[in-house]
Amino acid sequence: MIPEGTRFLLPPEARLKAEVVGRLQDLFRRYGYEPVELPALEAYDPAHPLAARAFKLVDKTGEVLSLRSEFTTLLAKLLRAHLREGVHRFQYAGALWLREADAELGRLREYTQVGLELLGATGPLADAEVLELAFAALEALGVEGVVEVGLPSLVGEVLGASGLPQAAQKAAQRAIHRKNL
Repeated sequence: MIPEGTRFLLPPEARLKAEVVGRLQDLFRRYGYEPVELPALEAYDPAHPLAARAFKLVDKTGEVLSLRSEFTTLLAKLLRAHLREGVHRFQYAGALWLREADAELGRLREYTQVGLELLGATGPLADAEVLELAFAALEALGVEGVVEVGLPSLVGEVLGASGLPQAAQKAAQRAIHRKNL
């Protein structure tokens, strides 16, 4: 009835999904992230990193389109003409589609993503803001566990500010990289 890798949500699951999305959107809004809505269809780009897994369609004019496979690249393209310099905070939520070779093994082809983009800000404070929001999002959803962050620049900044001798900083950085502290 529906393609493998897609789902039909009955009211209990649909309510839960709406609640989860709503909690995250409210959290992001409290941090100043404004909502944007992106189109589900975009011009097919063979150079896109997910092009091989995109769902492609051809419209009546012959233009090749694809269903949205991720938000970041599309948002960057669309905002390029609209943003002034400075720091901008955006959030989004919606369906994404990707062809999965083994959807029959339980992998979804259609899924929902809630996320945010911090544009025009760089450095450790920007990284810290996004990490803080990631932890706050997990907490808001009652998710417990360990989060591993692969952010070499942040590790370097923290160690650089630590006042440790250079040799100790390099040793600590190697240990962190090997996850051997």
